Amino acid sequence: MQGAIQHRFQESDLLPPQPHPAPLSRHYRGNALSSHFQPIYSIAHRCAVGYEGLVRAQRWDGVSLTPAELFALPSTSSEMLQLDRLCRALHLENFARQQTEQQWLFLNLNSQLLISEQPDSGFTRRMLADFAIPAHRIVIEILENQVQDLGSLKGFIDHLRALGCLIAVDDFGAGSSNFDRIWQLEPDIVKIDRQLVQRAAESSRVGKMLSGIIDLLHGAGSQVVLEGIETEQQAMLAIEANADMVQGYYFAKPEPRIANRPNDRERFDHLLMRRKTQRTQLRYAKDLYIQALEYLFRVAAQRYQLSRDFSASCSQLLQEPNTLRCYLLDESGEQIHSGITPHHTGPDSNRRFAPLQQYRNASWSHRPYHYLALETPGQTQISQPYLSITDSRLCITLSQAIDLGNRLSVFCCDFLCPEE
Repeated sequence: MQGAIQHRFQESDLLPPQPHPAPLSRHYRGNALSSHFQPIYSIAHRCAVGYEGLVRAQRWDGVSLTPAELFALPSTSSEMLQLDRLCRALHLENFARQQTEQQWLFLNLNSQLLISEQPDSGFTRRMLADFAIPAHRIVIEILENQVQDLGSLKGFIDHLRALGCLIAVDDFGAGSSNFDRIWQLEPDIVKIDRQLVQRAAESSRVGKMLSGIIDLLHGAGSQVVLEGIETEQQAMLAIEANADMVQGYYFAKPEPRIANRPNDRERFDHLLMRRKTQRTQLRYAKDLYIQALEYLFRVAAQRYQLSRDFSASCSQLLQEPNTLRCYLLDESGEQIHSGITPHHTGPDSNRRFAPLQQYRNASWSHRPYHYLALETPGQTQISQPYLSITDSRLCITLSQAIDLGNRLSVFCCDFLCPEE
């Protein structure tokens, strides 16, 4: 038995593990070009699902060139195409020489060259065959705002898709990016520009816009990567905005070798747990806020039902600092009078929206706070947050249909929306 067991071992089993081959470099006009790979992480999977290939250049004297300096060297579009292909081939070969599983390789492609030079469309096919990498593991990144000829660009994208590659639109949200091109190009992945991420971290309004942009991109059928994540705050923002993937120095810097990073999962666990705690605290604070407003609102609605004196009934509500306005609607949804705003808002605070504050001919029958209140008279309805048309602030509406004997009247009050 012991001999049988020993027979299963080979001499190679006793040898130490072999190191990965050294990364390759290529030369371009006296500069040494090398590949660096930056991980792209799935938030849900808590690990790297892809790597972006980035070129690094060094002069003969050891001085590094920035990518902008490197790509300024070609003097013609033909020379630029040669450099672009050299970089892609270098990344593919270095990627193929390293141990990866099913992760993607993201390759930047100068999409303008595809239009100006109309290069041989077999180059990508030959590269994949030479390095034995399946096409479905390649994500081609394009800058859609570089190209005016959208029809030609779509033709090249269709060719790359036919090979089996995925398509990513890079730096969305920068320059003249627009959703119309997203609808037409139908990218598999959209990478949102780092500047938009930075602005969202500085402004809650931009943060809400970012969430809306991601929702729209999901609706278009694209996965979303947030680029340039450099701080824990920005990482939390990515989770809160419902991004699918993240990339940036906070998680990992570009390196020539692709290596296992055992602490990645723990970092995502920390972020997800922090977001869960934050969400619980916010929900608790929101519930307390809503409960306090609901109590004041119920008292005011009851007073109005008994007294029919709208102004007097609203007096206590109007002292609440988060109250925006109180108003009445009839059964058809038409506003009965101009409504009452609290004194602390000031007489000129909403002058810019004066055309939208005219109550005559205004009907709110399409608003849930009106028709839901009519369906359940006597019960308080609390709307979802929405943007008020009368002053462009995010608000919620509490409403209740009140039986006045011969008719129903819907008592409404708008409040500033609690922070999410």
